[in-house]
Amino acid sequence: MDYLGCCYHQYWIWCLFFNDALVIGTGYSAKYICSQVFLADRNPDLVFENDIKPTHPLFRPIRSSVDYENKTVTSKAFGFWKPMTAVYREGCGCILAIDTTREELLEQTRNISLFKFQRSSADWPNGSTVKLDNLPEQVDREKIKKVVEDAFIEPGPDTKRNTQAVVLVLGNQVIAEKYAPGFDKDTPFLG
Repeated sequence: MDYLGCCYHQYWIWCLFFNDALVIGTGYSAKYICSQVFLADRNPDLVFENDIKPTHPLFRPIRSSVDYENKTVTSKAFGFWKPMTAVYREGCGCILAIDTTREELLEQTRNISLFKFQRSSADWPNGSTVKLDNLPEQVDREKIKKVVEDAFIEPGPDTKRNTQAVVLVLGNQVIAEKYAPGFDKDTPFLG
């Protein structure tokens, strides 16, 4: 194969890779934003800029739109390419609509018994009450405080942690917790 033939072949391999990779990027973006908007009540633009875009260059050409009435998020590359739509289903969360419609996905949940989460005032882990005043003797409060604070310090302008929450558990007791602005112990997190 001559030089031009080799370049042409490599060009098409990269095009095929990029084409396949974009559907992963648009699907990931749609699903992630859907979960954050309809479960955690977060701003979709901030979710994309802070949580998705910094993780990989593949996400830079992706744009998403939220349909609040139908509770869907559609993401596209370059505004038109490889669209993927995520659908929010009450009690079930978000799911990508692949080879199906929003209506078919909603129909799947019509006759199922959904889990209803109820908060308990019992102490954690059996409930949601956290008591940080009675820490075990082996816990060095100052060291724990420094570790938690350090988790929220950005190492540099181009390398960000984007820490949203830190909860430290020793045995069956929460020994420290901190949340970024806009987040708290009741915010649903994806990870």
